[in-house]
Order: sequence, then structure tokens, then C-alpha cells
Amino acid sequence: MVDGAVAGACSVVRIALPGGTRLQLSGAINESFDNKSLQAQPEDVVVIDMDGVKRVSSFGVREWMRALKLLNAASYFFVRCRPAVIAQLNMVAGFGGRGRLITFYAPLVCDKCGHTSETLVDLRTQHETVAAFHSPEQSCASCGDPMVLDDVPESYFAFAAAQMALQLTGMEEELLNAQAVAKPEPRRALRVAKHVEGEVTGMWLSGPLTGSAKLSRAADGIEGAVVFLLSGLAECDADGFRALHQLIDKLPAPITVFLARAPVSVVQHCTAEAAASLRFVSVDVPFRCEGCGLRLERELDRAALVRLLSETPNAQLCTQCFSPLQATLDAPTMGNLRNLRVATARPDVRAFIDAHRSGPPSEPRAEAPAQSNRFGSYELVRPLGSGGMAEVFLARHKGVQGFSKDVVLKRILPQMSNNAELLEMFLQEARLVARLSHPNIVQTFELGRQGQQYFIAMEYVRGRDLASVLRDARRAKVTIPVEIACRIIADVCAGLHAAHDAVDDNGGRLNVVHRDVTPHNVLISVDGAVKVADFGVAQAANQASITKPGVVKGKPGYMAPEVIQGMALDRRVDIFGAGVMLHELLSLQRLFRRRTEYETYTAIIHADIPDLRSIRNDVDDVVWSIVARALKRDPVERYQTAQEMQTDIENHLARLGKVVTLPIFSRWLRELGNAVAPLQDRAQRLEDSKSSTRSHDDPSEPSAATYIPPDDDDDDLPGTVDLGSEATRPFVTSKSELP
Repeated sequence: MVDGAVAGACSVVRIALPGGTRLQLSGAINESFDNKSLQAQPEDVVVIDMDGVKRVSSFGVREWMRALKLLNAASYFFVRCRPAVIAQLNMVAGFGGRGRLITFYAPLVCDKCGHTSETLVDLRTQHETVAAFHSPEQSCASCGDPMVLDDVPESYFAFAAAQMALQLTGMEEELLNAQAVAKPEPRRALRVAKHVEGEVTGMWLSGPLTGSAKLSRAADGIEGAVVFLLSGLAECDADGFRALHQLIDKLPAPITVFLARAPVSVVQHCTAEAAASLRFVSVDVPFRCEGCGLRLERELDRAALVRLLSETPNAQLCTQCFSPLQATLDAPTMGNLRNLRVATARPDVRAFIDAHRSGPPSEPRAEAPAQSNRFGSYELVRPLGSGGMAEVFLARHKGVQGFSKDVVLKRILPQMSNNAELLEMFLQEARLVARLSHPNIVQTFELGRQGQQYFIAMEYVRGRDLASVLRDARRAKVTIPVEIACRIIADVCAGLHAAHDAVDDNGGRLNVVHRDVTPHNVLISVDGAVKVADFGVAQAANQASITKPGVVKGKPGYMAPEVIQGMALDRRVDIFGAGVMLHELLSLQRLFRRRTEYETYTAIIHADIPDLRSIRNDVDDVVWSIVARALKRDPVERYQTAQEMQTDIENHLARLGKVVTLPIFSRWLRELGNAVAPLQDRAQRLEDSKSSTRSHDDPSEPSAATYIPPDDDDDDLPGTVDLGSEATRPFVTSKSELP
């Protein structure tokens, strides 16, 4: 038996099968998702088919998690999950509820010809491959070359790898293998909801906006300011966009219309002619993280759009790994986006949009139990990310007499609290980093336990990681001054040496080895302080290793040869990682990264090291000798301590008279931000040329300029960024002369 239930912008088709139920979902999971649509009988086994879900919004996450809490089934499984769903499983703790992942799509790309495709991964037969973070094997249909995962394996496979190997009952296997044939999906109708507050009327559109949409009566009786909120649209074709445009054009002159949270499907049909008579206040733009591969949507207002359209790179940062986000828009859509007439919303309109992000208040909703933002003595300000073992928050510790301190709180996931191996890894990290105290190491303040959840409270560094600095420099095609690159690595060495020389309560050396010295784990604060972070895979000599035989820890491009060869490890593996970073800072090229992990490992062991003196003229023999010694494949020939490498760097900078102090480094950061100014000036000139055609009595009236000028109240300093911020200035480099 098959029946269909319409769930806002997402349809749910329910198929009764022997022994259970199959739910086939199609559309966007957003704020209009019906959280009662997944309910089943307590004895049921439910298979949730996510093949048709291509988009999950931030507010959709909340409704989805409420739906899983109401799903009172004996067990449930997820099959055919698209990348948008996998991204949420990796990022949001509890997004999968009690369910188990069975099959999902892995995005593949051919490095040779650029062809892309998706392949279905079945954890019943491929769990071991996924747990080792290996890409599925598939040849390119276009050129025949091997395809690789179009993402970071450690990030994309995080949830699947953390899941235990599947042990299914016979009935569960039969249900998963059953060929469910559903009747054609019932045609969904566009839904329109209205809510009025003061002078503002909100109109929520959800479902398909097509030529068959009935909009003629939607605007009856409205007046004042009208906001069409469009994030609930599952699709929009040319006829549907034309119907919406005609409706707005027919409204009488006193009515002011705004379009908010317009999805890409709307922008794709907004030609220059149509854009001239429509006023947008925000657009939902899809992004992909270049660091961890996370896919998400962000609402961009007037100020954020100018950064995107002025071709200023990386104005948005990933909330999971803080790497830059890349907008996934094709050229025609970008062209339409430039034509939009984007306004800074009136205060009452902006307040209305912000107050009703979850939909019209008149719409009945099943309320989930209120969740406190308190965790022990900490107030959880906002989530920063989540992995397979723990979730990370920006938190605030409050004390007496108004005392308040921001920290990063890392707490183990509830479902991992009973996993003895992972719990020991978490506690081992906490015990280790608690003994490390140095200005160039991210400090740990507390290891605690609240209920059954352990947590670590750490220093909050307002800044960015070194990986994003390298990425910006490569994009801008500029060089990082030798003295700046050397200063960064000297500080990294100082932090590493402090860790390497840490002692226990009896004064015995712990012989800590970081094992993951990479640009992602080097943080640079807004005032230029350099700090080594994330000792999550560090190992002390007096601690029993819980690394499984044959498993290496760390990122492939920065591993020392002895790590790959399975030899005994000591502090010198971290020195090799520092050498790789120094080479990459000076060359702006990845030193060892190749197409596959195997080729990367081979390059680390055998490939020639490019001589930096042949790449840039300002690298002298001494700097090259420092880099070359740090990259010696035989640990005996390498620097024996990080302090030796730090001393050689600092002595050479002193001889050259190029000592880089914190004030100089801060000034350099500000000068990098000044590289953005010409782009902003050009945008302002274009806006000024358009403004001459409109009345000076209404300075808020926007133009259809190619670029949208930013608001003047952006307080972020150029070249700086708050790791948790969603609308920040990029860190764009240019050649700078130091005093």
C-alpha cells in the first residue's frame, strides 16, 4: 500500500512492506518540513530513502531532528543519502538520531578531464574501505582515468567511519533489499502562508513555484510593506517566476515589496529586465568548504553580496573547520546575481524577517522539549563544528562581579560516551594538553564532566588558521615575505619545543609528539600571535598508544617518512611537518600532495624537494639550508629539536635586520587588508555613477549597479576575522614592504 503525505517543501511517500515501512523523501528539508510526517508504529522497522533530498536548510535541521524524536519505530535506517544529507550527518550532532546509515552517494571527480559523478556506497560491504578513508574505485565515463573523491575523505566519511560495522537481522536485510515500487508522486501545490505585524505583511511561499501555481488571490487585501519569504520553494521554473513577477507588478504603488531568502532557482530566472522592478533584501547562496568539503547555504544580505560579487575571495568561512567557502554558482547565475536590485531592508522589515525565520507564527508546530544553552558553568554561545567523536562550541564562562571569559568547549558526543576506546582518546588528549603551557600553544583550562559527557575547555583564538592564509596567497598570486614566513614557523617551533619538553609530576619528560603539524592546526590571532592547536592525535611516550596496527594518524601531505614506513616516532616527525609548512609558505605550492594518498606517500619518501632558490630570488642560502635540513628524510640528519630550528631562523633574521615583532606582524596583517580597498573603491565608483539618476531625497533607494556597495557599519578590521563569524572580510594578500 502506498500513500503520500505532503510535508511542506518536502514530500514523503509512505510504502507499506512486509515487516516494516519505506519512506521516500523528495524536495528540500527546510523550516516548513512537517515534523510529524515520519511517524510509524512502535514495532515497525523503517527505511528512510533520502535519494530525492538535495537541500537541507539550517532551520530544516531543527524540524528534521524533531521529526526523528517523534519517530517511535523499533529501528530505522537511512539509504541513498545525497551529499547534502551527508554534510549534515557529519556536522550536526544528533542529525541521524538513532538511525543507522546503510547507503549513500559519494561525489567523484576526474582530475584529468573534470568530469563529475556520484557513486552509491553500501556500508554493508564497503565499511572497511570507508573506515580507512579510501575513495571508492571508479573509472571516468568520459576519459577512462580513475576518479577521486571530490571532497576531503576524512571529512566526508567521518560519520560513516565512526559508525560501527553493521549487524542486521534477517528481517532488516529483507526490508532493505525489498524493491519498493511507489505510485507516481502526487503533484504538490504551492502553499502560501500570510502573517501581519504592524506595517509589515509576510508572505511565505513553499513547494513548487511553477506555471500552474495559483497566485492571483495571494495579494488580496495587503498593504504597507510586503515581504515574500522564498526559502521554502522546492523548485522554481520560468513560468512560475513570471507569475510571481506579474503579481508584484500588479500591486498598487503605495505598497513596497521585498523578496527575502531567495533560492538560486529564483535567481536563475531573474533577468536584467525583471531585476529592474524587483527589490531583494537577501539571497540564499550555496557554498562548499574548500577545507572539509561541507556543503551548506548561507543567507547573504546587501553587505555580504558585495564581497561575493566584487570577486573578493573567501568572505565566508566554514563553521566546522574555519576554511574559506566557495560559492557553487555557475556563470549565468552569477550574472543574474549581479543584476539584482538589492536593498538594505528597512529596520521594521529586517526585524520581521529575523523574528520569523522558522515560518509564520500562526502555523501549528510540534514543539520539541526546550534545550538549555547551559552546560555546567558554561553558556553555549554557538556551535563551531562537530566530528565523529566530539562537538565544539564557542562558550562563555561567567563568574562573580560580571566576570566573563570566552572559551572553546569541546565535549564528547553522547552516543560516544560508552565507547571505551574513543573515550580514552578524548581523555588522553585532555590529560596531555593540560600539561602544556606556552604562548605558542592553545591553552587548556579545564577537563570536566557534566552528567555522562566529558568536556575540555580551551583558549578561544580570535583569528584564522594558516591554511586559509596560504590559500588566499595562492589565489591572489602574491608572495609571502621571507621574514613573515620564517617568523610564523619560528613561533610554531617554539610551541612544539614546549610540548616536546613537557614533564610529568615527577619531572620526567613526557616526550610528547604532536603528529599532525599542518597549516590547519596553526592558528594566527588578529594581533599576530601564532599558536599550535589540536593535540587530538598527539602521543606521549609514557602513554599506551591506541592506534591500531597499520593505521597512520595525521594528514598525508605533512607526514614524515618514518610515519608512513611504520617506524618508531619521536619529536623529529613534527620538525618535518614544520619544514613542509615553511617550504609551502615560501613557494605557495603544495610540496608533496599528489592525486592519490599512495602517490602522496611515495612522493614523501622518494620525490625531489624543489630548491626554493630557483623559485624566488629573495630566498638565500641560509633560509634554504634551514628548510632542507628540516626536510631530511633520515631523522638523524634532521634538526634534532624544534628549538634548534627556531634558533637558526631567529639568528638569521637578526643578522639580516628583519626581526618581525608582534606590532610589525599586526601592521602587515592590516596592509594585507588594504589590498581589498581598490576593489571596494571600484564598486563605490560604479554605485556613484548610478546614483546620479535617482533622487537625493531617498538615499536608501538601491540601484541596479553591477556591484552592491557594502554598508558603512562593518566593524571588522581588514585582514582579521572572527572564527565563528558568518559575514567577515577576507584575508587577501599583496606584496608588502616591512619597515
